[in-house]
Amino acid sequence: MTTKRTIAIMGANSQIARCLTEFYAPQPDVRLVLFSHRPELTRNFLEQRRLAAAVYDGYQQFSDCRFDLLLNCVGAGTPTALQNNYLSWFEILEGYDNLALSQLREKCPQALYVNFSSGAVYGRRKQEPAREKSCNCIEVNNITPSEYYALIRLNAEAKHRAHAALRIVDIRIFSFFCRHTPPDAGYFLSDILRSLRSGTALRTSPAEMMRDYIHPDDLCALIELCSQQGSLNRAFDAYSADPCCKSEILSLFQREFGLHYEYASINDGPNDACDVYYSTHHTAAELGYRPRFTSLAGLRQEMVCALENHIQQK
Repeated sequence: MTTKRTIAIMGANSQIARCLTEFYAPQPDVRLVLFSHRPELTRNFLEQRRLAAAVYDGYQQFSDCRFDLLLNCVGAGTPTALQNNYLSWFEILEGYDNLALSQLREKCPQALYVNFSSGAVYGRRKQEPAREKSCNCIEVNNITPSEYYALIRLNAEAKHRAHAALRIVDIRIFSFFCRHTPPDAGYFLSDILRSLRSGTALRTSPAEMMRDYIHPDDLCALIELCSQQGSLNRAFDAYSADPCCKSEILSLFQREFGLHYEYASINDGPNDACDVYYSTHHTAAELGYRPRFTSLAGLRQEMVCALENHIQQK
């Protein structure tokens, strides 16, 4: 008789968590446990997708949970929902990270803890991608709100490396879009989704930018490779088979989805200050990671599903 792996997901209503739920829930050797502050949304999602998992209301019973793999998908909300409340970044992200670490130390010392970090730890690099020796230069006597998130994530990674005896992986997400991304999230791709759904023109700045969108399947493959390692405590940059530039994205969605867009003097979202936002630090390849999807191929597939979801919900 095969022993089932228990996989716990914190922040089960996030877009990444929903992709992970769709990946793990159908697997017969997995017992999936979901934690969320809005369990009704989680249960509705499972019912719509005909998936089975244990759903907990809040985190009151988190200390009773034993797991083999813990996936921390807790976020502080989308840029639109955040509304400049930067304090929540510190309180929410650090609070749930400490909760996860406490459970690892006290109840599940052999488990793997996967925390979703961010490419923001490298700082706002204008003209070049992140590399192995990249530095994040912060003016310590003039820390700006745009640097808060990088510091939060960098602090968490340093704390995780200090827990050297535990199996902890930080996966740095640079750009992510999936079929579960809300159209009002405030990101460039969510703005495109909103324009396609409403039939209105996308207003975007003419400035070029480079991005790397990892496909959900490739992200899951990377997590599984990490889970196969006996002893692992490090960070990995997430990446697709090939990044893309803004003009390529616009051309793709204009050609295949009928996107109308116009250039205007506006910001494209929280990463607009970074012309080049991806990594060439591909140490995940040491684990055998070979992404199947390019950024453009992944965006196309997920946008098809996102639009189909919208039609089905009407």
